[in-house]
Amino acid sequence: MSRRRHEDMDAGSDSFLDVLANLVGILVVLVVMTALQAAARPAASIAEADAPAPESAAPEMALEPIVSEPVALEPPAMVRVPLIAPKPNVVFEPTPPPVVPASLERDVAAAEATLAVLRRRVDESAAAHLMAAETAERERQRAAAAAAELQRRRAAMSQIQADAAAAARAAEAARLDRDLWAAKAAAAGDKPPERFEHSALPVGRRVTGDELHFRLVGDPNDPKGGLVRPVPIDDLTAKLEQDIQRRRNQIMDRGGYDGTVGPMSGYVMNYRIERETDDVLDRVRSASPGIVRFRLAGWTLADAGDDPSATLDAALAEGSDFRFLLATAGPGATATFWVAPEAFAAFRALRAEARAAGLYVAARPLPNGVPISGSPDGSRSVAQ
Repeated sequence: MSRRRHEDMDAGSDSFLDVLANLVGILVVLVVMTALQAAARPAASIAEADAPAPESAAPEMALEPIVSEPVALEPPAMVRVPLIAPKPNVVFEPTPPPVVPASLERDVAAAEATLAVLRRRVDESAAAHLMAAETAERERQRAAAAAAELQRRRAAMSQIQADAAAAARAAEAARLDRDLWAAKAAAAGDKPPERFEHSALPVGRRVTGDELHFRLVGDPNDPKGGLVRPVPIDDLTAKLEQDIQRRRNQIMDRGGYDGTVGPMSGYVMNYRIERETDDVLDRVRSASPGIVRFRLAGWTLADAGDDPSATLDAALAEGSDFRFLLATAGPGATATFWVAPEAFAAFRALRAEARAAGLYVAARPLPNGVPISGSPDGSRSVAQ
């Protein structure tokens, strides 16, 4: 295109030079004609000046007549005056358009065809990229929905399993309670009536301060007695927190963790850490949507083999570990007893001892075969 434009400019420049040359030629002709006319006029004036002047009249003298012979006059010279050339009629013929070589036209057509092909390929590539991005976004949304549905089903399954386990434990506890009452009813004819005590204390309150935990089970050697042992839940919980801090990188990598701390006072604590699931509103309200949170799903106590249980008489004796723990508890502390169905008689004696030491008392029934456990979704003890 630049070559064609250059040729157009050259053609226009040539036309302008032709016009200018014609104008200069006309001016030269006019100047020459004017000079010739100016040269002819001074020659005529000089001829008139050279003519003899008429003689003046002489004084009265007798003059002889002068006979003059006829003089042959020369004919006047013919001065050739150049004619003024007529004004030329300049006709400007249009400059013919430049001739484009056929090879150049073929090259331009081939370049335009190649450019069209490249543009079509670019459009097709952009459309394919957009379609792939839309497909990937749909797949991501579908995967996210499937993951959410799987998580919901797992949570529902876990809840169903927990409900089934709780129902089984409740059924087992009810069966054991029926068997116990049946055994008591069978032996009621040989025993004196039991004494029921009523405690006129205010309504119970939830435990908020220090809490001592004791497990109380029946004594196989003394039907009226029991075996009591301290349960170091607070100490094991502190070790659990330290273990979680030590294993936080492992928990992040695995997305959860099952661990154990202890033993302590004959117990180990098994715990589970799982990733916390937030709903959409929680993620929108959260100031840091990219943070992944973990929570303690729950813990369970298990026997470690060493059983430091003491009989009821040994626990109530002077200088026993049970009395020492009651005496060293802070003001407002609570003594919580995890009581087996066959140890309620021993619980009354231990409850009276704890109240005498100035502690609040709480009781949690613990069916046989059910471990002591807790979770963030559990309930706190109610003490009197």
